[in-house]
Amino acid sequence: MLMILLVGAVVMTIALSLSKKTVTDIKIDTDEELSKKAFDTAESGIDYYRRTATPIYYAADEGGTRVAEVTAAPLEVSGDYTFEKETAAGHSGYFWLVDHLDDGSLGSGYFHGKLEVCLQTGFAGALKIDYFYKEGDDFKVKRYGYNIGNDPDKRVEGFEDGVDTCSKELDFSSTNSILLAVTPVFSPGKITIRRIEGDDFPAQGEEIVSTGKAGDIDNLPINRTVRIVNQYQVPGFLLEAISAEGSVSN
Repeated sequence: MLMILLVGAVVMTIALSLSKKTVTDIKIDTDEELSKKAFDTAESGIDYYRRTATPIYYAADEGGTRVAEVTAAPLEVSGDYTFEKETAAGHSGYFWLVDHLDDGSLGSGYFHGKLEVCLQTGFAGALKIDYFYKEGDDFKVKRYGYNIGNDPDKRVEGFEDGVDTCSKELDFSSTNSILLAVTPVFSPGKITIRRIEGDDFPAQGEEIVSTGKAGDIDNLPINRTVRIVNQYQVPGFLLEAISAEGSVSN
């Protein structure tokens, strides 16, 4: 009888362990599936908000209702502004020097002041800056160019030589500033806009944060959050001006 009881206890212990492991595996699989659904819901919430400006998004599936809660706030600039991503060589990063209205159109709060454009330490190549401003009813563009570093194979004829990682001080105090288009040449660059003096920089767009919830959304939901930066779009006529012929101004 003692042997039977011992064998029975061992068998029961093994059975309970296997049962617990099975339950744990099922919970892990369920949580992974809910996590994926919550992430997908968060992304869908952003798309829905950008189409409708509605901050709540609902979706239904066999597991019950999923929901995304979306918040959006102006992408304010406090002090220096560093672009989130590295800008590829030959491509432009855009920085607004005028505010925007609620419908996304240009406002009249122009930046008046001085700034400089910088690339990361060790950058070797050239820096091209297109500065757009408004004079009366006309939009105009002025160009600046700098060769950075000492590599003779990474310089542009006509650009200013002997410049470190930052441009010279650019004074926009007396113009109605619209936009900077900053283009690293030959090498990719991490762009920073530094305010030296003058007005605060305007907001650059919207920061949108969406939290997707799946599972038991009223008690213990699985949450996943997605954040994107929705930068103000550049009007087509300004993009055309970027490629227009013109001399570089030092």
